[in-house]
Amino acid sequence: MSHARQQIREAVAAAVTGLATTGTNVFVNKITPQEAESLPNLLVYTDGESSEADAMGASRGLMRALDVVIDATAEGEGIDDTLDTIAAEVEVAIAGDAALAALVKDITLTSSAVSRSAAGQTPMMGLRLTFSAQYRTRRGVPGTSI
Repeated sequence: MSHARQQIREAVAAAVTGLATTGTNVFVNKITPQEAESLPNLLVYTDGESSEADAMGASRGLMRALDVVIDATAEGEGIDDTLDTIAAEVEVAIAGDAALAALVKDITLTSSAVSRSAAGQTPMMGLRLTFSAQYRTRRGVPGTSI
C-alpha cells in the first residue's frame, strides 16, 4: 500500500485535472520540461511534512501536516490574469473535492508566490500555491489515513 502522503498528492492531482484553463496539463512531480504545447500547466508535488503524537496507548496516532505544492506556469499576453484565474480554479477544485476530503481532516492554502522567467522568446511566469493538508495516521500504519 502506498503512503497516505502519496494518496493525498494523487488526489490533489486528480482534483485539479480538467480545469478550464490548464485542462489535462497536470504533472505529478517537481520537474517537468516547460514546453509551449503543455502550457499553461500544473505541477503537483509534496514538500515538507511535520507530525506529532496525538494519543497515548493502543490507539496512538500521528497528526500530520503535509505541504502540498501546486506550481502553475503560463506564458503570453495577460499572464498575470491567467495565473490568477488558475489560482481561483485550483482553490475551488481543492475545496470541493470529495475524494480529497476523505483523506484529510483539512486542507488550507497557506501561501502564494509568483516567479518570472525572461529566458526564451516568450516570457513565462509561475505561481506557487502551497497548501497545508492535515491528516492522521496510526503509528506504524502510514498507508491509511484515519
